[in-house]
Amino acid sequence: MTTGWGYFTQGADQQIEVDELGSKLSEVLDCAVHYPAYGKHMFECLCGVIFPIYLVKGQNWELIKRKHIEEQRYAMEV
Repeated sequence: MTTGWGYFTQGADQQIEVDELGSKLSEVLDCAVHYPAYGKHMFECLCGVIFPIYLVKGQNWELIKRKHIEEQRYAMEV
């Protein structure tokens, strides 16, 4: 079930975990993120880069930051 913002209504524990991961992801990237992206279990940053939830749950922040930078660079070239 979704609410008006496209946010999945989940159990309190799952929602708290997603909110915490989204906050940390936004902080690491220095870019706003939202969840769910395209109605799926993914985060999308303001730049349009997609981060599957399993990648964010792994908390390899260096890899995630590198993905963000590389996909931004690729988008500028296209």
